[in-house]
Amino acid sequence: MASTSIPLSKPLALGYLPLVLALGVLLVPTIVRLTKEVWPLDEQAHGPIIVLVVLYLLWQQRGILAEEFTGGLLLRVVGWSL
Repeated sequence: MASTSIPLSKPLALGYLPLVLALGVLLVPTIVRLTKEVWPLDEQAHGPIIVLVVLYLLWQQRGILAEEFTGGLLLRVVGWSL
């Protein structure tokens, strides 16, 4: 299936900078807090392993996921960040 998305241009990439910064502001403190408060506990020590396994599985299926996705770059960035 041919992709109909618009190629990413430099001004368009700069338009996504606020979105990327906002996601970073939300995700970095959350991961830091999980690392310091939750994941050191014996009951929650498997948390980082689960995150790594999910990222590995997504990476393995990236080709299939990219083929199925028909949205633009903004939807792709938001979707993968969630």
